[in-house]
This record gives sequence, C-alpha cells and structure tokens, in this order.
Amino acid sequence: MARNRTPKRKAAVSGAILRNPSRYRGGLPLNATRPLGDPYPTMSEAEVVVWHEMKANMPWLHSSHRIIVRLACVLQVRLEEGRLGLTGIRSLLSVLSKLGATPVDEGNISPPEDPGDDGFDWEARH
Repeated sequence: MARNRTPKRKAAVSGAILRNPSRYRGGLPLNATRPLGDPYPTMSEAEVVVWHEMKANMPWLHSSHRIIVRLACVLQVRLEEGRLGLTGIRSLLSVLSKLGATPVDEGNISPPEDPGDDGFDWEARH
C-alpha cells in the first residue's frame, strides 16, 4: 500500500517541495488554511502550556490540526501527572506520529532556506 502524501505545508518546511516539486503542483495553496491559533477556552492551564509548546515546535500545524493537537495536549498532561497507562502512551505516540512530531519524523524536517519566513526560531530549536 502506498504511503499517504505529506501535507503541502509540512513538505514546504521539510524541503520536500524543493526535492519533488511535481508532487505538490495544484491543490490548495500553502496559505489556504488558517494558523493553528489559540488554545480552546475550556482547556486547563497545563494543557494550554503543552499547546503553546507544540505550536512552537511544529510550525507546520494549522487550523485543521486543532482537534488532534487538543487530544495530544490532554494525553501529554495525563502522562506528566502519572495518570496515563500503557494504552494511553501508545495513543499519545500515535497522535504525535500523525502530527509529524516523532523522532523519525523530526529527522525528515529541515529548516527552510530563510528561517525568518515561517516565524520559527530554528537556531533556538537545535
């Protein structure tokens, strides 16, 4: 079975668009989605902290990721509080993988040509 296509925004950050431009022709432009935005008002303070951390560490996230980022925040807080069992840890790893936040996925992402373009401080990250 073929792998799912990398989202256009993530491909731009990782440099995949430069390596294989024909794969990303057509479709929605990169700015067709809204940014990830602020956390949900009903989130706890600890979940809000995790939200901002994820937003800073994964600049390719946008509005369509909001629900899965919220789920990741809930699971991460439970992990930090010691209330997450093995099944929950597997769920958290699955969610992080879907967001491109696992160590394997991180290795596939490189800084853009001009780090100022995405508002992310790549030098502070590495």
